[in-house]
Amino acid sequence: DPETLTKMALIDPETGEALPSKKIRGSKRGGHVPLSRGGCVPRRLVIGEGIETVLSVRQAELETGRDLSQTLYWSAADLGNLGGAASETIPHPTEIKIDRRGAKRRLKVPGSIPAEEAGKPALMPPDEIDEIILLGDGDSDPFATSQVLQRASTRWARPGRSILAAWAPAETDFNDLLRAAA
Repeated sequence: DPETLTKMALIDPETGEALPSKKIRGSKRGGHVPLSRGGCVPRRLVIGEGIETVLSVRQAELETGRDLSQTLYWSAADLGNLGGAASETIPHPTEIKIDRRGAKRRLKVPGSIPAEEAGKPALMPPDEIDEIILLGDGDSDPFATSQVLQRASTRWARPGRSILAAWAPAETDFNDLLRAAA
């Protein structure tokens, strides 16, 4: 039942410490989780952070009758892998943290300009892709997420390629929208 689904909790049996529940075999850096197989040469890529987000958009597009034969659906596993490394960190406009001395400081987040990543793989779409839809969850920090999507857009830009961001409404994600429509 979709209404009772919750995020899995992994607990270290020896320490009782909560462990991250998002697991990837091997390195995710520069990789992705393919969520569809194209029968033709792909021309369009729909990509987001999580598997549920991307599959929810795919399901919604299937339900509208859209031809998906030239569309790839990928999960980047996390936002950092989606956007790749940033050239700098920038102050968050609203988020504050307390430093070791008790002083309030603006939280710093990776900015919108991609870093030059010599020798480090970055997630890249296939060359034949002409249209990319970047999915932004409305339940993630909008400022930090927008920086990630801008970094990906800049890194992946080329003549003739359209790159658009599609955002779920505030405080929701695309899976929430699909479940609400069911």
